[in-house]
Amino acid sequence: LLKDENIKYYHLTRKEKVKSGEKAIKFGQADVDRKSNELWDKVNPKDKTHLRNIGLDEACQDVLYKLKGAGCTDLYVSFDIDSIDGNLVPGTGTPEPYGLKVKEAKRILSYIWKQDIVPLMSMELVEVNPLLDRANKTAKVAFDIIKSLVENK
Repeated sequence: LLKDENIKYYHLTRKEKVKSGEKAIKFGQADVDRKSNELWDKVNPKDKTHLRNIGLDEACQDVLYKLKGAGCTDLYVSFDIDSIDGNLVPGTGTPEPYGLKVKEAKRILSYIWKQDIVPLMSMELVEVNPLLDRANKTAKVAFDIIKSLVENK
């Protein structure tokens, strides 16, 4: 989510509402269409390859300091479960081939959860679709991620 003194609160996937690339960063993004890429190129995209190349902790720290430098005082995180590899989480509307591993998602979210660079105000985990899930596989991964954050605060 994006919080800005001039904007209320908007889910970042509603691209028409993103006004400034300074206080919104799409991090670990999935493969997206050309029009979305043009928008997000202006919003500091951090795709899976970037995250893996520079290291998850360094990528998280880089993003948080960029947000802080842009005057961001409150952090709102919306984590899309479909950023995880579609073979691991089939219960989502947009399965991502070769997406993040569950361990990588936990590492990213844990870093954000524990950091003190920009205060975390809220975090949500979205895009779980039980109608598309197989044997609650996606729901179990989502629960495991949330549980790991709460237990390791």
